[in-house]
Order: sequence, then C-alpha cells, then structure tokens
Amino acid sequence: MFGCIGTMGLLLGSSIYDIRWKKVPVTILSMGAIWAFIEMVINIVNQGFLKAFLLFLIAIVPGAGLMVLAYLTERKIGFGDGIILMLIGALEGIGKVLLIFCVGLFLQSLFAVVLVMIGKADKQTRIPFVPFLLAARIILFIC
Repeated sequence: MFGCIGTMGLLLGSSIYDIRWKKVPVTILSMGAIWAFIEMVINIVNQGFLKAFLLFLIAIVPGAGLMVLAYLTERKIGFGDGIILMLIGALEGIGKVLLIFCVGLFLQSLFAVVLVMIGKADKQTRIPFVPFLLAARIILFIC
C-alpha cells in the first residue's frame, strides 16, 4: 500500500506538468526517488539485502528499456517517461509496473487513434504519456 500511495502521488503531480508543459519536473522525480529509497530500505529490512536488491534491479528494467528507446529515437519518447516507469517499478515491483505500462500504452493508443480519426492529430503529434500511466494505475487500483 505504501508503494501504491507513492505511485499515485508521483503520477498525479507528473501528469499535470506533462500535460501542460510536456515535461516532468526534477523536483517531482526527486521526491519519487526519495520515496523509492524509503521503500527499498523497508524491503531490505523485511527481505534481506540481496533479495531486495535483485527485485529492485528487475523492477526497473522496463523503465530503463524505455530510456534506451528514448535515446535511440532521439527523444521522440521522453526520458522523464522512462524515469517515471523506473520509479513505479521501484515502488511497486515488476508485476505492477508491467501491467501499468501495458495498460497505459493501450490507453494512449486508443486516444491517438481517436485523435487521428477526428483529424486533430497526425504522426508528428506529441501526446504526453504520464497521464495514461496515471489512468492505468487508477484502473488497476479499482480492479
């Protein structure tokens, strides 16, 4: 529950900035990193260092992969999206981060298709991703 609360707060604050300014502020990412560090310390106490550290490394892989894609696509995908995904992984684990990522991608794809169909977007249109991660987290929290 501790990680879920942190994720929701992180995604809510980041979504507002991502929608308005198309970037995620370092202050919100820093607060998320502090929250993830606290979660990591709690996991180390409960599970032991090696197990907690390995689970942490596995959980940040989707976000790290997104950051590699951001680099390879010359920032057509934002680095902030990858960092957010890494923080979600650190807070909630590999299972939840993969679900949130997949549902978020699905929701963003639906939104993009609707925008293209009504003529409000083309292939160059930039759509913020973090709000869809927030929507995915809310859906998974309710279900």
